[in-house]
Amino acid sequence: MTWQKWVFFLCFISVCLVIPAGVKRLTCGFHRKKIEISALASDPRWETVSFFSDKKAAEILSQKFRYFDKGLQCYVFLSEDEKYVLKLFRFDRQRRFFSSKKQDLKNSFQLFESCKLANELAPEETGLVYLHLNLTQGKFPWLQAKDPLGRFFTIPLDRYRFALQRKAEPFAKTLFIALREGVLEQRVQEISALLEKRIEKGIGNRDPSLWRNFGFLKRKPLKLILAIM
Repeated sequence: MTWQKWVFFLCFISVCLVIPAGVKRLTCGFHRKKIEISALASDPRWETVSFFSDKKAAEILSQKFRYFDKGLQCYVFLSEDEKYVLKLFRFDRQRRFFSSKKQDLKNSFQLFESCKLANELAPEETGLVYLHLNLTQGKFPWLQAKDPLGRFFTIPLDRYRFALQRKAEPFAKTLFIALREGVLEQRVQEISALLEKRIEKGIGNRDPSLWRNFGFLKRKPLKLILAIM
């Protein structure tokens, strides 16, 4: 093989390796199949009574949404009025290791229990207004949303597991603004008060990061809330 062919071969291999990584960065790894888990049946243990009624939640979910962020356990979409975030639970990480319905159930149970705990014990502290862990029929509209590339897609929300939460301002950003405005001490006191309230209710986060697990509701005064998972 001549050196020109070697150069061409190496360039070809480089392109093959770079393209998938580049596509994943552009799409943020989002794909509809990652939020589907049709093999997981409904379970009475996951029935919940949320802060918002079914009707109120359906009204909010009738808005258009756009891709906003992702975590290890969900993809996050922001409502058109920017007051709420819709968290569609991810199941692709489980599929990587598990295949049977029984194992899917076991792996999902811990996530659902955490969300249920937040819904029942700390809806105000988490900003969680609606939780949908069991599949339903005729309760919710089809979600109209934009993916990370700005392409519209639709899914029937009755057939997906999700949480609806008030949109919070980033923890670090809010503290930097408070420092600039001379109200940092007040924000710190709010953090301390929420931590004490959380301890009283026996609620904790497996991830100890303050930056990821706390945010401030955009109200007057600002209200500090916890992540739900």
